[in-house]
Amino acid sequence: GATPFVTLSWAQGLDGSMAHPNHDDPRLMLSGSESMALTHGLRKAHAAIMVGRGTVAGDDPRLSVRMDIDGKDITIEDQPAAIILDG
Repeated sequence: GATPFVTLSWAQGLDGSMAHPNHDDPRLMLSGSESMALTHGLRKAHAAIMVGRGTVAGDDPRLSVRMDIDGKDITIEDQPAAIILDG
């Protein structure tokens, strides 16, 4: 069978943190506009996005392509499947 194509992507602060220490606070933005454009380009290029249940509980991520990065309209076919690991 074919070997899967996998890309790992994350954002972290200068102190190595990946989340706000107080989970009651609003989202901590760690990425700038150029990084967000790259992230949405990667989302559009992949069949699925996989996250853990902690990410879902802590961030409530949308796991979708929302930025037009190539001048083409975003279609339902551009949306990756959401895979949530719980275990």
